[in-house]
Amino acid sequence: MTFAEWGVDYIKLDGCFATEEDEVILKRWRTKIDSIGRPIVFSTNLAKPELSRKYADMWRTTSDIM
Repeated sequence: MTFAEWGVDYIKLDGCFATEEDEVILKRWRTKIDSIGRPIVFSTNLAKPELSRKYADMWRTTSDIM
């Protein structure tokens, strides 16, 4: 099953333990989400806001609050 088949309308991508460049990851997710054919909000805290705004619909601008 896929996110779309489950009716998901929001995906939050975290960058924990990412081994690829941030832009490679964000571009891959954006391309896949756009190919689904229906709206899914894409949120991330993977990259700096300047890069996130190129691919995501929303992003976190601060670190974790402890």
